[in-house]
Amino acid sequence: SNTCFEARQRANATMKATIASLLLILGSSRSTHVHLGGERSSTEAHARARNESSGVSEKEMQAYIFTVKKGTETKEKIEWACGMQHEGENWVPKNKTMYERCLLRQGACHHLYWTAIEGFSGLFTEEEVKTITECFGEELEYLESDGTVEKTESQGRKPPELHVESQAFPKGGELHDVTSKDLEAVDAQAQSLQEEFHVTDELVKSTAIKEQPLPTALWNLDRIDQRDLPLDKTFRYGTAASSESGIGVTIYVLDSGVRITHQEFRYWDRDESRASYGYDFVDNKYEADDCDGHGTHVAATAVGRIVGVAKSAKIVSVRVLGCNGVGAVSDLVAGLDWIAKYADKPAIVTMSLGIRVGEWSAIMEAAVSRLIYEHNIAVIVASGNSAVDACNVAPANLPETITVGASDLASKFSNAVGGERLYEWSNTGHCVDIFAPGVDVYSACGGQERCQPVTDDSYTWASGTSMAVPLVAGVVANIFEAFPSIDVYELKQNLLTRSTEATLQLAGYGEETPNKVLYSRANAG
Repeated sequence: SNTCFEARQRANATMKATIASLLLILGSSRSTHVHLGGERSSTEAHARARNESSGVSEKEMQAYIFTVKKGTETKEKIEWACGMQHEGENWVPKNKTMYERCLLRQGACHHLYWTAIEGFSGLFTEEEVKTITECFGEELEYLESDGTVEKTESQGRKPPELHVESQAFPKGGELHDVTSKDLEAVDAQAQSLQEEFHVTDELVKSTAIKEQPLPTALWNLDRIDQRDLPLDKTFRYGTAASSESGIGVTIYVLDSGVRITHQEFRYWDRDESRASYGYDFVDNKYEADDCDGHGTHVAATAVGRIVGVAKSAKIVSVRVLGCNGVGAVSDLVAGLDWIAKYADKPAIVTMSLGIRVGEWSAIMEAAVSRLIYEHNIAVIVASGNSAVDACNVAPANLPETITVGASDLASKFSNAVGGERLYEWSNTGHCVDIFAPGVDVYSACGGQERCQPVTDDSYTWASGTSMAVPLVAGVVANIFEAFPSIDVYELKQNLLTRSTEATLQLAGYGEETPNKVLYSRANAG
């Protein structure tokens, strides 16, 4: 089927319209810039203040992203247009007469992009959009209204209440819904085992085969290290050649931020964290902390010392989502661009987020693609939670990414051999590469809406394709540890070749949905 390719072609064709056509479209388009929660982002508030001082009203402006063709000598022109003319220096553009007509209102530009893509974004009037298109002419590659991205924990159609869809406890020979009381019991068991569990960093990093006893809550780890059911309450990792703990690998979590002080990110033998801040593109600051909790949950599943897969890998928090798990495409692109420039390789990016069904961003897709094929960075993305074809969702539609759907196990909280199926709201289709456990996932808590109080030893539950992504990221980190110079395309084939096949109940999902479940072990059958 060419559904995915055709959808992308249609979207890109629209974005690649002539400059004249773009101007006609832009003249009638409405603003699509993002309001996070009921409050303005600090970026928008600052921009409004600057615009008011320049006599431009907010109603006159719309949020846009512009990119120029790579290889064209446009950096100087962009810096001049956006007012970045090396203030304090006697700097004069090479062609001052031509550049004078490119100069925009001070403060109009928000982000400048130089590495993954080349371009800029901000709040512009219709007249300024016309100025930009005339100034850059054929050098302009894409021009689009800024859009919205959101976490894939609750994306698109609202999923059922957490846990209700997880029929896991056999009662009288039948499967019944998991209740809050059931989960409290599982939670208590997990807390008890965590208090007793302690290893050394030396053991984690050794090439011995390690066996971690698991509470029932960590069924997701239990599932990925074995081919057959039932679950054995043990997570095994390590080979004679590799620790399978992600040594030397960095995972960049593009998300709502990370609570880097959580105990899951600490070393066992010293009070230091394997997690650090990259940048906060929502509030434009260096502390990329988490006020939603989504990013912390994702990060700990990837590298947590107890709840995670790659227990020696490092995390860098790049915040692009607000406290409600929603953000702007322009901020996401800025995060991708930052990673392209500063990534410590081998590197992985998690994108447990996406654009809403039916909306597209050629600029965001281009940034993701170039991060992969120009910078050899593995990008793991969520298929989305709308129960639709993943080819209709960006960036899940991109063939270069590793696109992850969510699976569930009917017997995950019991010793029975229950059926393995898809998460009810997981997107499917041939744009999905692999499935991983994503329902009732137990991990670090970093948001007040998820647990009270939020501490460095608090945990919580979450469901969605967001929760499946970091499991894959952890396994990819372990592959990178074994093969630091591997090409990302070969890495993807390694991941898919080792997957467990034909265990998912896929009746009704179409033949193009892959019957592949994540498998974490190398050379272990």
